[in-house]
Amino acid sequence: MTPGLTLSSPHAGRNTRPLAAIRLGMYDAYSGIDRQSLPVTADFAVNGKEPGAELAGDYVESPGEHILTLTLREPVASLAEGRIAVRARDRRGNSSSVERTFRVEK
Repeated sequence: MTPGLTLSSPHAGRNTRPLAAIRLGMYDAYSGIDRQSLPVTADFAVNGKEPGAELAGDYVESPGEHILTLTLREPVASLAEGRIAVRARDRRGNSSSVERTFRVEK
């Protein structure tokens, strides 16, 4: 079985509030998530990192909840189109991925 993976923030499509955090959840009941294999990228600048830079090391995990949050130092108030890609692999090598396309506008 593949690991469970979800990207809860930002929502797909139109977001009417500034993007203040990127939040994802992951879980694997059988072998556990391989934390070294968690690439996260965005096609826009995040916290001073260039588009396409690795973001996984910048997340903070909620203890016991399997939720990772990356708080943006400067919320994104406007973005014509953005894309975030996340992949998780379990310790047996099974993987799941999510690619989210969204925009931020009033």
